[in-house]
Amino acid sequence: EVAAFTERPAAWWTHTEDVEDFLMRAFWEIKGSVLQYSDFAKCIQENAYVLQRMHKLEGNLREPERVFDGPCLLVTSADSPEFQDVREVNSKFCSEMEVVELPGTHYSLCQRGNTTSEAGVPAVPTALPQAISEFLLREGFFGV
Repeated sequence: EVAAFTERPAAWWTHTEDVEDFLMRAFWEIKGSVLQYSDFAKCIQENAYVLQRMHKLEGNLREPERVFDGPCLLVTSADSPEFQDVREVNSKFCSEMEVVELPGTHYSLCQRGNTTSEAGVPAVPTALPQAISEFLLREGFFGV
């Protein structure tokens, strides 16, 4: 269904009844026993707004007029090959770019992991804050 959804022509989305039918089918597919349609619809509406804003912002992006001349940190994730070209793209605009590759995916770098603390709280991964702290320390941000 998702593949068919992504291949729909833009004109399809102008027919409200088709969109409502699609949303209802999606709701029944993921419903489970606790999700109300009103919550589902609100989630769709809020995320649609966020995506529209992201597309608007992305449309306003352009290449920098000059190279940033100073230290910068690029954090990449080992398990997200779809983002590996960012190193090449960003190196054109940053003269002193340091690249750090961390375990996990682009989407999980800041999420709590499957491990728990002694108190039973889901553990926060430390690789990202550690990489940022070390970069800032090396660059003298902490006055050292």
